[in-house]
Amino acid sequence: MNPHISSVPNWAIAAFILSFIVATFTIIQIVRKTTLSLGFEASRIRNISVGIFGFYTAYFSYVSVLSLNGVFATNTLPPRILLLTALPMALFLFGMARFNTTFRTLLEETPLEDLVGIHRFRIVGGFFLLAAFFGELPLRFALLAGFGDILSAVGAMGVAWAVKNRKEWSFPAVIAWNIFGILDIVNVLIMAIFAAREAI
Repeated sequence: MNPHISSVPNWAIAAFILSFIVATFTIIQIVRKTTLSLGFEASRIRNISVGIFGFYTAYFSYVSVLSLNGVFATNTLPPRILLLTALPMALFLFGMARFNTTFRTLLEETPLEDLVGIHRFRIVGGFFLLAAFFGELPLRFALLAGFGDILSAVGAMGVAWAVKNRKEWSFPAVIAWNIFGILDIVNVLIMAIFAAREAI
């Protein structure tokens, strides 16, 4: 089977991949800071860091293999990319939060500004716009999904700053940003379904 190669330029593909590598190491750095503040042993911190790196490496490799084999190129309902990537990730994270004590402790103890600030990497939503420009995505979907993610990322940076500096309006800002971010994700899911239905 010939690999399914996107028409997006190689520099954009490389930048897209690099953004996820940077995001992974940023998550590891935030987790290390939290584990150090909790007094975890060095060996345990190392194991957690390696586990995070291993998980994301395996996940991104899995998604890449599916993509290169054209699994996402065929329009289906529901879209395969939701069933095979987003759904498994969501189930894994909710499962970890429910059953893994260490994961739950880290979520509870990580400073709010770090939990919010990590969402600055939603700026990769700009690649939706780039993909649409090169004909890989429907324009309407790319505009709504791309600008929604970009606004969420910019908002995350502002809200994280407000929380860190204990601004009076920081808590309402966190609530508003969360609502917007959730609606953006729901919008992307709905738009993906409609785009797939129109293409069938």
